Amino acid sequence: MNQVFSSYNPFLTLEYMQRKSITPEIWQQLDELEKSILTYLGSKKKVTRSELCTYTSKAPNTISARLNHLISLNIIKRNGSKYDPKQTYEMQ
Repeated sequence: MNQVFSSYNPFLTLEYMQRKSITPEIWQQLDELEKSILTYLGSKKKVTRSELCTYTSKAPNTISARLNHLISLNIIKRNGSKYDPKQTYEMQ
């Protein structure tokens, strides 16, 4: 198994990451918070921004910025309107 993935997260295996279009190169470009978000998403089907704030102990604006970056990389997708307080996020 590739050390880039296996050394960081037991939930995100190489096979899973490749199915989700996360190459080792992309993984290495992500910061620790983004990796933490993906770890959480890898263990859940859908999550809210509020759940991620609780999980990471980070502010909503910080989480939103990271989620938007992961969306722009086509790693995750948003379900619901951008302004919907009940919107969820999931792996692509």
